[in-house]
Amino acid sequence: MRKKSITFKLFTVTTAFLLAIITIILVLQSSFFEKFYISRRTELLKSTVYILKDAYTSESNSLKNTMEIMYEYENSYNCKAAIITDSGTLALMTDNFEQQRDPSKVDVLLTVVHQWQNALKDKPLDSFGKQNRIYNVEHPVYRTQSLALVSPIISKDKIVGLAVVVSPLQPVGEAVKVMREYYGYIYIFAILLVILLSIIYSRMVSKPLIRLNGIAERMAHLDFTVKSDIKGDDEIGNLSKTLNFLSEKLDSSLSKLKDANEQLQKDLDKEKQLDLMRKEFIADVSHELKSPISLIEGYTEGLLDHVAENEDRDFYLNVIKDEAYKMGLLVSDMLELSRLENSSYELNIECFDILPLLEKVVKKHRSSAEQLGFSLVFSPEIPCAVVEGDAFRLEQVLTNFLTNALKYCSTEGQITLSINEEEELYRVCVKNTGNPIPKEHLEKIWTKFYKVDKSRNREQGGTGLGLAICKNILQLHKSSYGVENIENGVSFYFTLKKCNK
Repeated sequence: MRKKSITFKLFTVTTAFLLAIITIILVLQSSFFEKFYISRRTELLKSTVYILKDAYTSESNSLKNTMEIMYEYENSYNCKAAIITDSGTLALMTDNFEQQRDPSKVDVLLTVVHQWQNALKDKPLDSFGKQNRIYNVEHPVYRTQSLALVSPIISKDKIVGLAVVVSPLQPVGEAVKVMREYYGYIYIFAILLVILLSIIYSRMVSKPLIRLNGIAERMAHLDFTVKSDIKGDDEIGNLSKTLNFLSEKLDSSLSKLKDANEQLQKDLDKEKQLDLMRKEFIADVSHELKSPISLIEGYTEGLLDHVAENEDRDFYLNVIKDEAYKMGLLVSDMLELSRLENSSYELNIECFDILPLLEKVVKKHRSSAEQLGFSLVFSPEIPCAVVEGDAFRLEQVLTNFLTNALKYCSTEGQITLSINEEEELYRVCVKNTGNPIPKEHLEKIWTKFYKVDKSRNREQGGTGLGLAICKNILQLHKSSYGVENIENGVSFYFTLKKCNK
């Protein structure tokens, strides 16, 4: 046991406490037992001597009856008794058989009787009063101690004799000596027993506390997996329940705090990402606007300096008009995207048959496809497809998908628009033959101003916001959408809910 441990402290305190109690009890018993015995013996003789006096003064008792009462009294209280008359004569005393059995007891009694007989020669009995007299008497030969009681016998308010009772004290003296020697062995045994009980008690009390302390230490290191299995309705049992409750609460609180920190970190990362996107957006917008502004500025200065004349002047003006138109498209798409990203923006959702809309979009782009040498195919296998959606915004999506398909379709390739029924949904796909999109770009093409081919020129470009606008429109429709590489080409798709109204 460590000196600072609770087990050692409990063992020390318990051992000291029990040994102190045992020591005090043994010392008190050894020191005061004899006096206590004499005191109790004195009170016993005082309280029972009336038996002898009543037997002697009773007129109904014969001498034989009185002697029988004296025999019984002596046997019951381990004493020897005699009656002295008021003149000092020995009136009653049991026979000499007792003297043969225990002569010292008779010797002491006779010594006391002789003392009082001698005293009565000089003074009358009334002069000694009516009080009991108690004193110790020593045997003249054996030097043993006895307790003597001399009690006056009163009859009709007159002292008619004395009752003398002698009780030996030698047995108690010997018992005290033996007991003091015996207490030494008892004390050694008590020390060993106290040590053993203290060890058992200290471990019994400290064991659950040590276990609870171990659990608390693990909790201090944020380990809440261990639980206390200590049961009970006492303070330790309640402490165990409280510790388990605290562990659960701390675990729950720390889990919530951890989740909150993770969410905060995600929000911070998202904010950083948004900040980076804002910077990239500003850079992309600046880049997209820089070229047309530079062209407009250059050609305008040429006109002001009269560099261009006649046909060249018309060319300059057409360039300025064309670049201004492109700038207008860019600003228009930016405003459109801003409106769609606003959380308060709402679509004009209605139920309508989307097949006519698909026919319309295909018809618009068929001539452009034929001019580029592509074939544009749309052959629906269903008679109608009533969906929930905003027809105007969905036309924007379809137009953008087909425009992209026309830009990246392979020479003499094919563009296919299809619609298929899938349980509660309709799936619309725009496929074109051509080179696949690298895997690392598939998820990024929906980002504003993102370009798979960084080297493509402005003539092939557009504003770079088309797919970002499509993404927001489809998200507002709660549609699943995406792009995937297929055999010999690329497929853009989105889904729409069936109208159940």
